[in-house]
Amino acid sequence: MKTENKRVVFTMGGKGGVGKTGLMVALPEWFEAHDIPFTLLDLDTENKAARALKLKVDFDRHEAKVGEPIACRVEAERIGFAGYGMMIAEIGLPPGVEVDRESLEEAKQNGVDGYEVQPDRVVFYLWPNAGGSEFQFVFRPRFGINAMSGPSVLYDYYNPDANAAVLPLRFNVQ
Repeated sequence: MKTENKRVVFTMGGKGGVGKTGLMVALPEWFEAHDIPFTLLDLDTENKAARALKLKVDFDRHEAKVGEPIACRVEAERIGFAGYGMMIAEIGLPPGVEVDRESLEEAKQNGVDGYEVQPDRVVFYLWPNAGGSEFQFVFRPRFGINAMSGPSVLYDYYNPDANAAVLPLRFNVQ
């Protein structure tokens, strides 16, 4: 069933730690599964630390054939002088992909201190640079899917409440 009305869903409230942002990260998959157009806004009035970090994740395409490379470009930045030390970027992947290790090693030349490949994400360890870190990596789908990626999150190693999230994206692989 395709609905014609676009829905706007937002959360807002002063009480922290009740799962507002977590809900906003989970909602896109439900809306996509039910063919409902949506816009999500997370108006967290309490988490000032969340605005201290900025994360941008761009995939060069969301549709591909099995085995075709898909590039993921990541921009991670600490805004102003809020926080210090290492940042961790967890970049969500669609299910069943193989990450190109050579591209991960190349990312280490652009501000990435280390990485871990997990089934649904790649975890990058970043030492902040003035102007942030920009890097990319490549992965290849191993089989046909029509599924959402995992969410992507950037957080401060010493202050996990300081974070920035990117919602999951749908991938269609034939």
